[in-house]
Formats: sequence, C-alpha cells, structure tokens
Amino acid sequence: MSSSIRRDHEHTPDRELLFLVLEGLEIIMSKAADAVNAAATKIGADLDTISANGLPDPTMQAALDNLTSVAAKADALAASSAPAPVVANLVISPASVSVGVGQTAPAGSVSATDTHGAAIANPVLTFHSSDASIVTVDANGVYTGVAAGTATVTVMSGTVSTTVSVSVA
Repeated sequence: MSSSIRRDHEHTPDRELLFLVLEGLEIIMSKAADAVNAAATKIGADLDTISANGLPDPTMQAALDNLTSVAAKADALAASSAPAPVVANLVISPASVSVGVGQTAPAGSVSATDTHGAAIANPVLTFHSSDASIVTVDANGVYTGVAAGTATVTVMSGTVSTTVSVSVA
C-alpha cells in the first residue's frame, strides 16, 4: 500500500514520527473501510439468501430479531418522551356520593379532555377531602366514611379540578 501522505517538508525526528503516525492511521482507516465493505457484502448476500429461500438462516434471523427489538424499544422511547397531554377539563360522575360510616366507595367515572376536546386516557389525578374528619380519600379515589356529615372531595389533574359532594350517614 502506498501512502498518500506527502513528506515534502523538512525532516526532523518529530515530523518523522508524525508522518509514521499518520501513515498508521491511514492504514487503520483503510482496513476499517475494508471491514465495513466486507460486512455490507455479507449482509447483502444474507438478504439475497432470504429473498431466494424465503427463510433466513438462524444467524440472520437473530439479527433481524435484534433489529426488531431495537426498533420497538426506540418506538417506546419516542412515545414515552412525548409530552403528556394537558388536561383542560375534568368531569366526574356521579357528582354526589353517599357512604356509610366505616364504609368505602370508589370514585365515580372521571373523564378528562384536552383543549381540543379529545379524551385523555389515564390522566394523573389527585384527590383531596375538604374535611378528613367526615370523609377521607386515598390516592386511588376511594372514599372512606369517618363520621356523619357532608364534605367535598376535590379531584385534580394539573391545575384543573372538579368536585364531588360526599355524604356520610
């Protein structure tokens, strides 16, 4: 292999070392290019085998499976990094609930929509009781009657909220 590096400058030990290093890098880059070309040729031949036989060999099948897995993970990552939709409206039904002292009742159906009215599946919700001495509410929206009376449970998603009147008897 002939070097494309020119040595038409004054020769000093430092320059000679630099030329040798550059020639070495040129050889390494050439070998790397040859390896890439060989790999591309092999992949092309494997793809031709798939086309001809309809079935890939086990090595090629493993490579295709890995590629499929990587693509699925990339899609999942792209989906998970997409911004969450912003809730513009919350509605809970029913708007009033009765529960006995010491009894529990689940939150009703909560629907959330964005600014365009599109439904938002599984919005992040928080629940808060106006009077925990009458009714408590857990993170899943389950009401527990504590004492007779009426309290308001506020359901929030971001800055949007709605309320439920909870009567405890």
